Amino acid sequence: MYRLMTDNDLEMLKEEIANDPVHGKDPAFNEGIFLDPDGRSIVFEDSEGPVMFVNLRKEIRLTIQFRESVSKERLRECFKRYIPEFAAAHKQAGITALTYTTANKALAWFLRSFGFRKEEMQRMVL
Repeated sequence: MYRLMTDNDLEMLKEEIANDPVHGKDPAFNEGIFLDPDGRSIVFEDSEGPVMFVNLRKEIRLTIQFRESVSKERLRECFKRYIPEFAAAHKQAGITALTYTTANKALAWFLRSFGFRKEEMQRMVL
């Protein structure tokens, strides 16, 4: 069973984060993630009580295919012109993140200038 997280869950969540060997050492991982109004937090439970806390976000996954005949300069200019506009419009619509994966190190480096950062991600396609 699962349910929406409530204020009554906060103390347990804080304690679990503090005691976690990975998350407890990461100051960016805190209960605020679960309180963000742009997400929805739920608690999975069994007959003995809470098992885990999960935060859900609205994100867009980008899949890109470049045209082989287009110069890198045109690609860079296209990103510079449209990524900030695209991101702002989708943020206004309630989207909380844009994600992509690439094996192209130069592309990953370039997209960092727009605020993308490397994160390990596991994904389930629905």
